[in-house]
Amino acid sequence: MRTLVFALSLISACGGGAAPASSPQPTTPAANGAVTSAPAAEPGLAPRPFTAEQIRTAMPAGTEMRYRVEEADKPAVVVHSKVTAADAATMTMVSRVLAEDGSVIAEEPARTTPWPELMKHASFPADRTVRTKGHVEVPAGAFETLDYVVTETAGGATTISTFRFAPALPGPPVSLVVEKDGAVVQRMVLLSRSK
Repeated sequence: MRTLVFALSLISACGGGAAPASSPQPTTPAANGAVTSAPAAEPGLAPRPFTAEQIRTAMPAGTEMRYRVEEADKPAVVVHSKVTAADAATMTMVSRVLAEDGSVIAEEPARTTPWPELMKHASFPADRTVRTKGHVEVPAGAFETLDYVVTETAGGATTISTFRFAPALPGPPVSLVVEKDGAVVQRMVLLSRSK
């Protein structure tokens, strides 16, 4: 579940420099409805989908998220996460993994993290990332998205991870699909989010 943990901690909505010239540059709606370019990140990294401030504003204490997670050769699970505390500097989240019947499989201890660190979880190598605008329908609803398709090759295998971030919901992606050599090995979709 390494990718799952990464994705859920992507409260960045799991940096720098410009993406390659061939990558389409998405835009991020500002609070007033104006459109701005994607937040910059460190050299060598694709621009991130959200700033730390956007995530902090969108995820106050009480925010709850539920994701359905499917991994190859494993039963599907539901991950329920709740922001139990949030201030100007940090947020604290607790998570638990549930079987589809609602029984608890595992509980994670509360973890407190600075907002900028959460933002940096959405750090993708610019030379292996293609960014586009998209649209997705998940159980939580239909969303316009900023899509990050990250391609990695190791040991003769190619892994393509597609992270779909919704500008309306700064934080983790609303959808994540991981393919290895053309076969889907992991899928995560947002079931609900409330605050």
